[in-house]
Amino acid sequence: MRTPLRLSALAITTALWLTACSHSSTQPTLLSTSNGIKAAQIQSYLRDAEETPATKFAVKWHPDVVAVSRDAAIKSLVAINRSGSDFLFANNAPVLAQLSTHKILFIWGIAIRRVVSVQRQGDYTLVHTQAVPLNEAMTDADIQFNTPLNFKHAYIGTHAVPKPVTNPTSSLFINAAYADAPPELPANSDDEADMPPVDPTPSNTYTGKAGDFDYEVAYAINGDKLNFDLEVRKSANDGAGDTGKATADSGELEVVNSVASLSKGLFSKGYDDIDIRLKANGHLAGISGNDAMKIGSKINIVDSKIQLLNTDFKDLSGMVSLNAIARLGNEHGTFHHNFKVMDVPVTFNIPIIINGVPFVAQIGFNFLVQIGLNGKHAALHTSGTVNFSGNGETSFSNGQISNSGDGSGDPELEDKSAMSPGVSGWVVSVQVPKVGFGIGFTNANIMSYIDHVSVASITNTAAIGSIVQCARYTLSSTAHVGAATNFSPLPFVGPKELFSKEIFSKEQVITIPNTKACQL
Repeated sequence: MRTPLRLSALAITTALWLTACSHSSTQPTLLSTSNGIKAAQIQSYLRDAEETPATKFAVKWHPDVVAVSRDAAIKSLVAINRSGSDFLFANNAPVLAQLSTHKILFIWGIAIRRVVSVQRQGDYTLVHTQAVPLNEAMTDADIQFNTPLNFKHAYIGTHAVPKPVTNPTSSLFINAAYADAPPELPANSDDEADMPPVDPTPSNTYTGKAGDFDYEVAYAINGDKLNFDLEVRKSANDGAGDTGKATADSGELEVVNSVASLSKGLFSKGYDDIDIRLKANGHLAGISGNDAMKIGSKINIVDSKIQLLNTDFKDLSGMVSLNAIARLGNEHGTFHHNFKVMDVPVTFNIPIIINGVPFVAQIGFNFLVQIGLNGKHAALHTSGTVNFSGNGETSFSNGQISNSGDGSGDPELEDKSAMSPGVSGWVVSVQVPKVGFGIGFTNANIMSYIDHVSVASITNTAAIGSIVQCARYTLSSTAHVGAATNFSPLPFVGPKELFSKEIFSKEQVITIPNTKACQL
């Protein structure tokens, strides 16, 4: 069984208003949680947010839960930091009289979190929080719903890998007194992982750095489709000896940047020495309308113990086009590296608000590169397209996880070339999309997911010393469904392999020349 790429526990960060990533002027405006969310954005989001009807909703809240209604949040919530751990209230907020350490803050449509500290600063009060298991906030619950995804109120978010929570220090807080203007909240606190910098551009793409790579990512709503575009390029001067002194146009390698590209073209230029580039673009179909992808859930809690947590993903379908380049210049004779899984921290989020509880569907990316280039001017290039569809279900009950589903994929290799003096090869894996279901607006915990992974590989024998130089190209389509192992309410038991299940896999293989000698 293949091991799926995994996304980290997701923490959606803070917000400003930007237009959707699209060339069309008719596209809806998307809330972006990349630079800090202030009162105006909070008020707009809460006023426009719509509740999703539940088949069943019967909840007994823990006595420690302090609820903030939609109207109260509109009137008194001033800001939320990027990691979703700090909430700034006006001092006249009635909720502050009930808040203290260890209480559970429930803000309609935004958060359910444990209070760590409450500190008054001038005209404002800062409430610092940490994640709380759902079964600590709800002592008894029977929640059931089944809903098509609707991006009417979708927003763009960023996330980071959370650290174990520790006691906060005074450095978490701003010590100055505030007059009329509220303070600027830090992106995250000392007890959390750093929020990765994410910069929105004027063209509504998002740029940043993931490990050794620079990336650009864009999402755009197009009718009943969600278009996505990821462009990745290995960073220069990252300690691997890449001088970055010059760039080379990818057109020299017969790679054309698509005119339909949403992002601004990071893929179109590569560094002259060590050059690794990746582009994945495509769409999810049926995000709204009669054939919309659907998410259903059943949550049953009795005496603060989870009896059932079930998620059902229906009608996932779409297309992804993959294009990848790797080459050496004149300065290096070899380059070998197994890059770890890169988590692109920019996600497309669809709120699913059930009686104020902030559930969310989240769509994101992951990618992985393993590469070995031997010989100056070694160059590998491949491209292909995969159409995919699938359904999946994950369920936690009686301390055990079960996953099931079905899917299909049709990988089709397109352009391909390989030239290397020595044996060279690579594996490029892109997890797109990964559709997760979780809870939280600015700090979502993903409970379960369904994904599609496209894997392209090249193995090329040496041009020097070989009687016949052989190249083997593959493109595979694989789908998984699973539970997020770091979601705090679930006391997982058993091997980690049980957390995820492969529900479909298909591979296309092309060997050049197609002879027995090249059947690697």
